[in-house]
Amino acid sequence: CRNCHEFNYMDFSEQAPRSANQHSTALASGDKTCVDCHKGIAHKLPDMKNVEGWQ
Repeated sequence: CRNCHEFNYMDFSEQAPRSANQHSTALASGDKTCVDCHKGIAHKLPDMKNVEGWQ
């Protein structure tokens, strides 16, 4: 998850308030990773057909 969801590029204004709060504190401090809260959750990959270098 951290390959696509890099903390430094998160736009907290696009997230729900609870999500933004958790991401901006737990992840920022390094206390938790994505897997700590999102364990077992999967989603469809984004459409990458126009991204250079994507196969």
